[in-house]
Amino acid sequence: IHIEQGPTLELDNAPIGLVSGISGSFRYRAAKCLGVYGHSGAVPRRHRRDAFMALAELAMKLDCFWEENETPDAPLTITFGQVTTDPVQHAFSKVPGEVGFSLDVRSTAPALLERADTALMKFAAEIEARRGVHFDWGPRSGSTPAVMDAGILGLLELIAGQRGVLAPRLPSGAGHDAAVFSANGIPSAMIFVRNQNGSHNPDEAMRLEDLEVAATMLAQLLMAEAVK
Repeated sequence: IHIEQGPTLELDNAPIGLVSGISGSFRYRAAKCLGVYGHSGAVPRRHRRDAFMALAELAMKLDCFWEENETPDAPLTITFGQVTTDPVQHAFSKVPGEVGFSLDVRSTAPALLERADTALMKFAAEIEARRGVHFDWGPRSGSTPAVMDAGILGLLELIAGQRGVLAPRLPSGAGHDAAVFSANGIPSAMIFVRNQNGSHNPDEAMRLEDLEVAATMLAQLLMAEAVK
């Protein structure tokens, strides 16, 4: 059992959800775009090697890729969680010569993750050639998508139907320990509990009656498995 961390269940007015799969990812936690510093009023556009504008263009190209390639069966998320200019060098009247950033790309579909990484490198190469900048990606990390057990999901859906509980299937964009169990051949599943404001923010919330539904579902699942 885990809170959903996103808005889907709340928007669908469903107290719980059944996780169909857990996203894998590739990540660049300490990437940089390197250009050339210059005076904001003295360097014309055609002569600029603006690291921030290059990164902004990369972000927009990836956003278009996201919009064009995501499907309900293959969700995708692309996040630039950190974007920083160098506090030692940056100034109001400077063209940024360096921008640090992090990039987190997730999907439950391995093929889509591969396409996203290929597109990222293609877009970056085009921007480097046109804008005279260089992307330094730093270390790459990531994880493999995990599929939840079809048998457990089917039994949970049966229990939900018997109780009259709306329990849609939905993917998890966040990583969970259940993915590690699944990767090691252990049949695994998760029950999401809706929360009203998502996670990673100070207004995170959850109704106790929704938690009760999830706990009851889990208890019935365990009893059904014990009878087997």
